[in-house]
Amino acid sequence: VMAETEFSTRALRDALSKVSETLKTRVFGRMDQAASSLVSILHAKYPQGKTGNLRKGVVKRKASTFGFIVRSAAKHVHFIEQGTKERFDNTRKNARRGRVKATPIFIPQAVRERKSFLADAQALLDRNQELV
Repeated sequence: VMAETEFSTRALRDALSKVSETLKTRVFGRMDQAASSLVSILHAKYPQGKTGNLRKGVVKRKASTFGFIVRSAAKHVHFIEQGTKERFDNTRKNARRGRVKATPIFIPQAVRERKSFLADAQALLDRNQELV
């Protein structure tokens, strides 16, 4: 489909508008697998904690227009992803509360999964063109 340039989501949309329903179903199936894989990987990589809310907050849903949306709905996920500065408690004689080191998990993993999915989708579409 686009072997000489990087295959993007926009290129995928354009290519899908020109192929059969059977091939669209295969590509969307692979898209669903990629989104589910991302959710599983994030569940494994996020720390468990006392409540498990970081892991429970990672959800996948179908997008209204195209594809799937994977997001982390946990209210405190930014503490892990972006970290915190050194904190002190003013109520107890400046008791040191420490800091959380930034550990970006979501975005790097989402980029890897998207790249892998787009390569698979491009291969599916290219293989189909060879058959035609």
